[in-house]
Parts: sequence; C-alpha cells; structure tokens
Amino acid sequence: MVAYDLHERNLVDTAELRKVVALIESFLVRRQLARIPPNSLSRLFVQLIERLPEGAGFADALHRELSRERLYWPDDELICAAIKAQPFFHIGRPHQRKMILERLERSFDHPEKVDFDESTLQIEHIMPQTLSAEWREHLHSLGQDPDEVHAHLVHTLGNLTLTAFNGTLSNNPFERKREIYGSSHLDLNRALHENEAWGSEQILARADALASQIAKIWIAPLAGVSDTIGGFDWSRVEEAIAAIPVGRWTTYGDLAEIGGTAAQPVGNFITGLPASSNAYRVLSTDGTVSSSFQWADPNDLRDVQDVLIAEGIEFENGCASRTQRIASEEIVSLIDEFDEESLRLDGTAVVQ
Repeated sequence: MVAYDLHERNLVDTAELRKVVALIESFLVRRQLARIPPNSLSRLFVQLIERLPEGAGFADALHRELSRERLYWPDDELICAAIKAQPFFHIGRPHQRKMILERLERSFDHPEKVDFDESTLQIEHIMPQTLSAEWREHLHSLGQDPDEVHAHLVHTLGNLTLTAFNGTLSNNPFERKREIYGSSHLDLNRALHENEAWGSEQILARADALASQIAKIWIAPLAGVSDTIGGFDWSRVEEAIAAIPVGRWTTYGDLAEIGGTAAQPVGNFITGLPASSNAYRVLSTDGTVSSSFQWADPNDLRDVQDVLIAEGIEFENGCASRTQRIASEEIVSLIDEFDEESLRLDGTAVVQ
C-alpha cells in the first residue's frame, strides 16, 4: 500500500513498484514453502516502512531489509531442502497451494496457455495417498520400502501436480497414470511421462527440478545481510519491544539486560522507532514516562500516559502499576515461544 501510494505521487516508477510486489510475493511464498509460521507478519511489514526511503531506491531498500537474518527468508539452497522434506500438501491453505502450482505451470511459457480461472484443476498425488497392492509391488521392484517412501515423500511438492482427472487417475498404477500424463496440456504433467518408474529417486529429482524453477520465479534474498544496524545488533531488543503485550509495560533496564547493553543506549535507540513498534510501552524504572521519549513522527502529539491508560495500564501519581510490568525473563519467554515455532533452516533440516 505504501509503494502504491508513492507510485501515485510519482515518487516510485512502475518498474520499481512491480519489483516491490515481486519481493513481497517471494518473501511470502518462500517462507510458506519452508513451512515458516506467518506469525506477526503484519507487524513486521509495518515496522519496515520506517526504514524505507520515500522515492527511488524503495525496492532495493525493501530487498535489503527483508533479507536480514532474523526474518527467515529462505535462500535457494534452503528452498531445495524444504521442497524435498516438507509436506507441501498440508502447508498453508488449499487455494495458496494451488496458486503456487499454477504459477509453476505458467513459468514454462507454453504457447498454449491454460485458463486457470475456467479450468477445474485440482492438486493430484502422483504416488497416491493410499498405497494399493500394485503401488507397493512397484516400489518393492525399485528396491524401496513402500511405507518409508510413502511416509516421507507422498505429500512433498515433488510428488504433486495439477490435473482435471483426479477421479480417473486415483490410485491407478504408475504405468496407467503415465499414459494420462502424456496427453496432458500441462508441462508439469508432460515431464512425468518421461519417467518409466515412480519412487523416491524420481520424486526427489522432480523436487530438484521444481526448486530450480522456483529460484527463477521468486527472487532470492540478498546474501550476507546481518541484523547489525549502526554498529550494534539491536535485533534482540527489537524483538523484545515487539513482544510487549497490550496492557503491559517494561523498562529500559529490562531491555538492556535482554540485548546485552545499557539503559541509556536503549533509550537512544527507542527514540527512532515508530509507534507500531510498542516503544511507548517502555518506561523508566519507577514506571514514569521518560522525559526524553519522543514519538518518531514529530506531528504525533499524543500523550504517552493517555495512550497507555487506554490500553489498560493503571497509573498513580504518574507511575504505572508495578503489577503490570513485564520483566526481562517473561519477555524472553514470549520471544522463545515464537522462536520454537520458527526454527531456522540449516540446509538439511527445515522448520517444523
């Protein structure tokens, strides 16, 4: 929305606006493919706005900010690992999964375009969700344990495609499915016809091929962009501030303890943060609003105490209630709850 506003004011040209949309799409799609929870994404994007220029360079700045390590934007290597291991069929919502497969199909640029709005395409498991006797025999003939292959790969992207013939394909043996795929108008399916068998080797090879296609479609993050800003890594402090719940407050000292610094530098850092970051919920040790606190927007004339009272904080003689203070230990526990759901990819293991 900010980029569209800048475009309407002729501060960002059409090419840059398109890049902004592509960057956001890539960030969201790659995270979904890696099964990274979408927790706090709306808050994340709002906080990014204050770091972006109002004009030329907006898209490049967005690319850099989204590439910071703590935002977990998977690169090509991690996407490849995720596609081989994550159950794509159970990630996100059905229409999101279908849209990703449709975008993959479009990327092949076949001259006979498919009208996805009018088609009745559905997601199809190549190796079926329920193994028949024929499929078990087929996998045994490849020297593979049917139950093991099925458990690890049946719902992964390498074993999924789009088709209007789900009922016809069903649990048919691969030989019969291969014939039907060969007559398909979809490039995703015609390539399947080239395989004479369908087991773990073929599924993982197709996953590699789709990962290469994904790398072409969805922009990768910039490499080597750390969380360090201004000579000090403030990411932990930013996470702590974002974690302060409505109706609670903390101190500069608590944040300093979490970030490994001192209260004064924390105060200086907070001054430049937008209101959406919860910075106004940080008070002096005695629960008073610091005399040096300023809203990032100089036109914001709200009284901090009034804002906090509206959120449920009780004040007496200008001091916030001690019972509503959230100490460093509790803030850390809130951050860690999120971290447990969004563990970093390590190249072989992916987010659970």
